[in-house]
Amino acid sequence: KVSINFVSVLSLFPVPCGRGGSLREGTAHHENSKEANRWQPRKDFLDEAIIKVNKGKMKETSKVVEKCHVCGNENLEPILFLGYLPPVNQMHKVGERPHEQPSYPAQLLYCEKCHLVQLGLIVNPKILFPPEYPYTSSTTKILRENFAELYKECKTIIELGKDDLVIDIGSNDGNLLSNFKDNHKVLGITPEEIGKIAIERGIPTIIDYFNADVVGKVKKEHGKAKVITATNVFA
Repeated sequence: KVSINFVSVLSLFPVPCGRGGSLREGTAHHENSKEANRWQPRKDFLDEAIIKVNKGKMKETSKVVEKCHVCGNENLEPILFLGYLPPVNQMHKVGERPHEQPSYPAQLLYCEKCHLVQLGLIVNPKILFPPEYPYTSSTTKILRENFAELYKECKTIIELGKDDLVIDIGSNDGNLLSNFKDNHKVLGITPEEIGKIAIERGIPTIIDYFNADVVGKVKKEHGKAKVITATNVFA
């Protein structure tokens, strides 16, 4: 039996689209129905969600959400547009001249079928969480307190033994798992180099993006997890 606990679902990043995640011409969509005057992003949103890489070559760095992540429903409702957001946590040198940075349309979509609220654009994880990603969650006091409370709550809703495995997806420097590691088996999965900090703290960590290959490796080498956490990574 595997118990899954997804915590804190919206990441800070990108979104686009109109109904069903599609991009359409024009700035407004008018119909003689309850959908009248529904705002639709312009087609050039997608053009602006592409940046120049590899010595001037163009490469897509995002993917439009065409259906609900959970139930597959294609009838997604745009409910809130937050403008364009750049990837964060880039540490530029003091005195460095400003330069153009890519940004992505941030729009929330609502699924009427399963009620999931999700971002309308999937941005390449290598852009959002590059190896040099500098933020360490242990530096944030409120997160340390929140994760400690999360551990206490987990123990009240599920029986956790010494040999039970707890996995944290997007484990960063091991902040969350530090609460579990003394009493249970733990494993972190994170793509950033700061995962090495967790390893130094005695928290086994796979430094890679969470994908099917990593899942296969975890099941083969560690077995199935009793609890899986994922904070601020699932959009």
